[in-house]
Amino acid sequence: MPVIAPAIQVSGVFASRDGAVAEVVVNATAYLLAVGQGVPGTPWHVEAIAVDRVVLGRQGNAGGTAADGARRAFSLPALR
Repeated sequence: MPVIAPAIQVSGVFASRDGAVAEVVVNATAYLLAVGQGVPGTPWHVEAIAVDRVVLGRQGNAGGTAADGARRAFSLPALR
């Protein structure tokens, strides 16, 4: 049977004076993750968090950095 990749969504960003976290949803389970943390159950990790965008990265086959692998950017609606 083929393996189905987990569904990943980014719901929003929460910022405080201690830093920012992104709400990343994997198969309907939400996680609050900071830059550098892995997305549970996936090969992805949080690369960048901004007020309007969250970027996830995945290592390449050689075990290098995300520059060798893939990136996924999630745009968020801008606050007014």
